Amino acid sequence: MTDGQVAYVRIVSGRGGPCRLANPWGARQAVTVRIAGAKPVVLHGAVLSVATHAGERLTYIPRTTSAA
Repeated sequence: MTDGQVAYVRIVSGRGGPCRLANPWGARQAVTVRIAGAKPVVLHGAVLSVATHAGERLTYIPRTTSAA
């Protein structure tokens, strides 16, 4: 956390399949999802959903940060 705000979220997929995350930045905030070896994906909405494979590491970053 930075200044009381979530800076990013990292998740490791245990089994693969859909990963659904309640958007910690709010439904109106676009989020970039980075998965090693794949192009970043931009998601929108209250629930962020992306397909995963077992062992993949996902990083969710709000689009307003310089890291996005």
